[in-house]
Order: sequence, then C-alpha cells, then structure tokens
Amino acid sequence: MCADTNQQLDVERDEASCKQIDVERDETSCKQMDVERDEASCKQMDVERDEASCKQIDVERDETSCKQMDVERDEASCKQIDVERDEASCKQIDVERDEASCKQMDAGRDEASCKQMDAGLDETSCKQIDVERNETSCKQIDAERDEASCKQMDAGRDEASCKRIDAGLDETSCKQIDVERDEASCKQIDVERDEANCKQIKVGQDPEVGREPNAAVLRPASDEIGQRAGDNQQDSVTQTLEEVDNETLLKFSRSLFKHSPSAIIIYEVHGDGATAADYEIVEANEVCLRTEGWDRSVIGKRLGDLRPAADEYGIIQAFQHVHLTGEVTMFPAKIYREAGQETWFENRIFRLPTGEVVSIYSDITETKQRELHIEYLSRHDSLTGLLNRSAFEEMLNEIEQEGEFPYTVIIGDLDGLKLINDAFGHGVGDEVLKQATDILRKACREGDALCRWGGDEFIVLLRNADENMGHAICNRIRKACKKTAIAHTEGTSISLSLGSATRVSPDEDWREALRNAESAMYKSKLLDTKSYRNVILTSIKNTLFEKSFETEEHGERMAKYCRVMGERIGLGDSVLDELEVLGMLHDIGKIAIDDQILKKPSALTFEEFEKMKRHPEAGYRIASTIPELVGVADYILAHHERWDGTGYPTGLAGEAIPLAARIMSVADAYDAMTSNRPYRKALTEQEAREELRANAGSQFDPAIVQLFLTYLQEA
Repeated sequence: MCADTNQQLDVERDEASCKQIDVERDETSCKQMDVERDEASCKQMDVERDEASCKQIDVERDETSCKQMDVERDEASCKQIDVERDEASCKQIDVERDEASCKQMDAGRDEASCKQMDAGLDETSCKQIDVERNETSCKQIDAERDEASCKQMDAGRDEASCKRIDAGLDETSCKQIDVERDEASCKQIDVERDEANCKQIKVGQDPEVGREPNAAVLRPASDEIGQRAGDNQQDSVTQTLEEVDNETLLKFSRSLFKHSPSAIIIYEVHGDGATAADYEIVEANEVCLRTEGWDRSVIGKRLGDLRPAADEYGIIQAFQHVHLTGEVTMFPAKIYREAGQETWFENRIFRLPTGEVVSIYSDITETKQRELHIEYLSRHDSLTGLLNRSAFEEMLNEIEQEGEFPYTVIIGDLDGLKLINDAFGHGVGDEVLKQATDILRKACREGDALCRWGGDEFIVLLRNADENMGHAICNRIRKACKKTAIAHTEGTSISLSLGSATRVSPDEDWREALRNAESAMYKSKLLDTKSYRNVILTSIKNTLFEKSFETEEHGERMAKYCRVMGERIGLGDSVLDELEVLGMLHDIGKIAIDDQILKKPSALTFEEFEKMKRHPEAGYRIASTIPELVGVADYILAHHERWDGTGYPTGLAGEAIPLAARIMSVADAYDAMTSNRPYRKALTEQEAREELRANAGSQFDPAIVQLFLTYLQEA
C-alpha cells in the first residue's frame, strides 16, 4: 500500500475509527457491537459474556472508566503505539487489531466502504490492489478473518482477559495488549496474507518513482495467493530478489559511469586490435568528453581518426593485450604531446564479458607537474634557480667517472650580504643574490654549471677549461659587478670575492680542487672587504639622511657634543673615538624603519611609535656586522634607555646604562628640542635647558645633565 494510502488509513482511524471506538465502548456501543457481529460470533460472545461478566464489564465501563480510556487513548498513547509499529504494515494492523476498526474494515468491505477505499487510492495503486484482491483472495481473507482473527480476538475477550483489557488500559497494559496482538492477530494476518504476495507488494513500491509499483518486477497476485507452502514460496521470493538485484546492479553501473571522477571510454574492437584504427568508440562519459575536448559526435568514430599519434605511445599494445587475454592491465603514467600541449594520463584497462574494451583513465598532468616541481626543488635553489649543493656534487662525481679533464672550479662569495640584510632588509638581500646570479650566468659559457653553494657563496664548474680560462671568467665577473649597483641604493656596486682552481688529472680528489679555490677566494676577500665595508657604511649613512629628518649636520653636532663631554669626564682617546662614531651613527637603525613613519609630518600614533622603538635593535644588528662598529653596538642599543628604568628596549636603569649611552641621550635630546620638525617648532635654547633640568633624575643622568649645562653656558 503506498504512503498516501497508509496516511489516509491513519487519518480514517484517528478521525473515524477512534471516535467510533469511543462510542462503541460505552453501553450503547456494546449493544451495537453485539448486533453487528455475525450470528455465530455474537452467540459465541453472548455465551462467553455470561450475565455476571457482562454486568461486571458494564460496571467497569462506567463513565469514569470510559473517560479514563479516552484520556489514555489520547494522542500521546496513539503516537507511542505508532512508533512501536512499523510505518506501513503495523499502522494497517492497528486498524485491523482494534475491535471496532476490524468491524469497520469488515463492514467497509461492503460496496460503500470499498468505494471509499478505492477513491482514497491513486489510480495505479488501486488497480494493483484490485488485481491482488481478486474474488477468491478477498473471500478467503474475509472468511479467515471472520473464522480465525475474530474468533481469536473474541475468545481473547474471556472474562479474565476482558477485565484485564478493559480495566487495565493504562500505559503498561496497552503495551501488553499490543504484544499479545502482535503475537496472535499479526501472525494470523501474516498467514492469511501469504508470504509471496506480501513481499511482492513491498517490492513493487519503487522509491525512485514516488513509491508507485514497479510493473517490471510485480506479478499478478492471483498467481501467488494459493501458493503458501515452503518450496513454492521460496522459489518465488528468490526469483523476485534476483530480478531486483540485476536491476539494482544495472542502476549502480549506470550511475558509476555517469558520476565517476575518472574518464571512462568503451571501445568496440575490430580486427585484432593492433592499431588505433581498430577501436571504435561506442560510449564515453562526460568526464572523458571534457578531458579530451570532444562532444557526443565522437560516438561511432575510430580512435585512430581522433588521435593519429596514439599508436606511438604504447597504449594500443596494452589495449590489444586486454582484448586478446582478458587480463586487467595498468598502463602507467605517460606524457602525450599534441598540438603544442603536454598531458599526462594514467590508464586502467579491462574487457567486458560482451567483448568491449574499457579504459578508465585520469588526467594527472597537475599531479605530475607537482612531482616534477618537487623533483626540481630537490636539485635547485628556490631563490636563484641554480643547482644546489647535492646536485652539484653529483655532477662533479659524474665528470670524475667520465674522465673529463681538465676542468676549472670558481668559488665566489657575495661581500657584505649580512650587512645588506641588516641595513636594507632581507628583501634587498634577496635581490642582490639574484643580481649576482645574473652576473655569473652572463659571464660564463653555455654548458657551464652554476651552483649556490651556501647562503652567500656560489660555485661555477667550467668544463674543458684550463687555468687561463678560469682567470678570464673571473675577470668578466668582476667587471660586471662594478657595473651593477646594489638594488635600492645609489652608486654602491655589488662585490664578489673570487677564487679558482683547475683539475688537470684524476690523481687528485675533486674536493682538493674545491679547497684550493676556496683558499684563493679568502685571500681576495681579505684585500677587498675593509674597503667594501666602508663603501657600504657610507651608503647606509647617505640612505639614513635621505629617509629621515636626520641630517649630516645633526650627526656632526652630536659627534662634537659627545667628544667634548667625554673629554670633560676624562675618558681615554679610544673611548673618545667611539663616542664620536656613536654621535654620527647612533640612529643608524632608522634605516630599517618605514619611510612613511620616519617622514610623517604629524605626531606618531601608538602603533607607529611602537615600530619606531625598534630602531635601536636594528642599529645594534647593523653595527655588530661591521668590525669597525662593534665597539659602539652596545651604546647604540642603549641610547634610548632612561635613568628611571622606563626606557627601551631593555629597561635598563641608573648606572646599568653604559656611560656613552647616557651622554648620547642628553646630547641627542637637546639637539632634537632645538631643531625644527614638521610636526612642531624648535624650542629656544633656554627652554631646552629647562626641559633638561626638569627631567634630570627621571629621563637623564643628573650628573651628565649638570655637566652638559655647564658646557653650554661656557660655550
């Protein structure tokens, strides 16, 4: 029975049958039930319901009991019963189990009720039910329900049972009644509804088409009703299930073909399958058409016409092997080049029982490209694209084994890379590494191998090159470096310290050649490094003055103030030199601060000031990389500390702050207050002196403030 019919029966039971039960359960209903029972059944019930029992039943069915029954049979109880019974069959059994409902169904089998039931069924379902309810079946079911189910239900209403059923219709008793009805009445009904017919009706409800009967699976119910014994029933059920399994398998295969993420193509093989022209396309899924750039017009065409180069790739041999042997074959990933495009495919090939060859394949071009990229990265430097150290050593070993002599190795070291990174940022450092790579490529010959050996070191392998050729290439590199300025700087050229060594015979290990080249490179570096550091330092100072409000005159004044203060304290010459350098370069770390913050014409926000507070640390890193500035690195780091310990970056206090930094702090504050800024006007000298006095003991060392004020007064 379809879902709509079940729902209608439930509605009829709730709205009609339940109301009728309530009516029939009172005194009048009992009489009506006695009348409606057929003569034999009523007599049997009259005998069993002797005068004492009926009186007791009447007493128990007084107004209070009826009300209790009505309350207990409320919506919650009905829902509980519905839950315990399955959605379709048990709801129908509920109607048949209920004494009044059974009668209603029996009565409803008359002409009027049948019409009502027929009207409630959709056209397809009613026809099916009419066929299944042929005259023999309906009569037999009705008779068996009268003789068996009704007798069993009436007999179950014996004196003790009736008392228990009528009086004990509470929640526990209702569940017990349901169990008894399931074990007795349901089994009786299941017997009456022969197993084959019931299963056929359930199978006929196809969930894919709105639960309408599947005509291809159902057989007329009249052929099944009389076959209730074991073998006939089992054979019928087995045959029906086999039909269902085949249909399900077919649906699954079609769904898999349609929705597979892989391309699927089916070929009919002509001849022996030795060439692409022997394979006619009989079907292809959408993924296949999309992958190949085809449309449905390819159905019926030969593979050789669509892919003329297919015979060259070896896949046709795999097709033929499957066609002749029936063995499932895996054709590994292979690249196809057609029309300027490269595509990788991976195939799984098998033969259908009907002889067609099926290829299930995936376009793995992206996967293969990722693999090739990973392989490339395993052998190359990701920044410069040059060979990495392990790949270069493999190449050297191959040259040694093949006996390619002579060859020359050049080692180059990029001067000042750490200083460039600290002063200008790692982005500029990366740009300089790329610039050096371009210089090496242009200076070397085609076929020479280049390698990034370490952070700032490069190696060049010159095949079939003697010592003179090595020197010539080194000179080309040096000339190119002088013509190439460091990125984002003005006039400062790139510098590579170079060394070379030539291997003329297999008598020496190639590692010895590398050591000789490295030794020559370090000798060159010792001669050039100091001058190159000075060049970079000059570039840093120029960049600092361009990026910020600081001027070269400010640096010179600071150098003067610091040296004079040191002399008055009585410091030695070496310390005085450091104080002078500190005065010039104390703000060198500002080169790493954003230009927009350094040149902002108004007061800084909290976030901007937090970034500005990083410049002492940046200055410390830069100074630490230059031997000539190492002595002032700690002073640069501490020149914004305060006497009371509230300064930055480390919060030093009192004499824990280096003396040079305390001197620098007072001099720098005075010069800043007496200089104009875009966001404020300069203070007068007298106002600046008052500010120094006001902050002595909190921001500044009081002794240094007094010493400085004395100097200003004398000056």
